[in-house]
Amino acid sequence: MYNGPKKRGAHIRARKHRGILGRRPDMKQCRSESALKRQAAYDALTPVQKLKLLDDDCRRALRQRARLAPLVAAQLAAEQVKNAKQPASQKKTR
Repeated sequence: MYNGPKKRGAHIRARKHRGILGRRPDMKQCRSESALKRQAAYDALTPVQKLKLLDDDCRRALRQRARLAPLVAAQLAAEQVKNAKQPASQKKTR
């Protein structure tokens, strides 16, 4: 076995928390704030927009799609009922 200098880990790290592996603990507040902002932006989306976002990201997300499917169907049904109640002069044309 070769006992020469190693390629990984031989350099000196100038890290604030040397004994801790993984993410930097001093950035915890920044990470949690950005997560709250992202979650608030995602919660503001409609179910159709959330589904479109999943399609754009090319993610499978089967459970999330299954959870969103009834919500999308209910939203589309509500829009159809709303459009059916409007007089013909106020209906939107495509």
